[in-house]
Amino acid sequence: RDTMTSIAPIPPALEKLDPDEFTAQNFKPVNIVFVLDVSSSMKQVDKIELMKYSMMQLTDMIRPQDKMGIVTYASDTRVLLRPTSGANKDKIKEEVSNLHAFGYTSGGAGIKLGFKQAHRARIENGVNHVVIITDGAFNRNSDDYKRYIKRYKKKGLTLSVVGIKNKSNDEDEMREAAELGGGHY
Repeated sequence: RDTMTSIAPIPPALEKLDPDEFTAQNFKPVNIVFVLDVSSSMKQVDKIELMKYSMMQLTDMIRPQDKMGIVTYASDTRVLLRPTSGANKDKIKEEVSNLHAFGYTSGGAGIKLGFKQAHRARIENGVNHVVIITDGAFNRNSDDYKRYIKRYKKKGLTLSVVGIKNKSNDEDEMREAAELGGGHY
């Protein structure tokens, strides 16, 4: 009897994989909700254009089995795009290209809405992640966002923060949010 037939194949090391190929064989499906800061400070030094460019690049990378959603925040929050299959890249790119900056920064409210969207679209046995992209602190309507991050981490949703040309004094808050969420800054 051959005992080797019951052993699952060992996946290749990450550094040996083609960086442009995210096969279902090697990568779980991903449900990712981006929480985008579109406050007026994002107009400065083309921050919003850098964010839009990055979002377009990321859209090219998602697969049909992946989902991508977008929540925006400024003076208020809104669901720009409910989690959508990666097969609908044109729809995702259209929403991203129409982004414009205005208003104040309601970061805490954006985080809450982002987690709610990610939780509703949760992929069982997949990766469920919220990514905040911002140039600063989560100052307006942000009282209890840390509690939300902790609560959703327990439910299997992680959080990362991407800083765009941010001030060094905002980095501590961003790093703390990412650590609480089990993600990266």
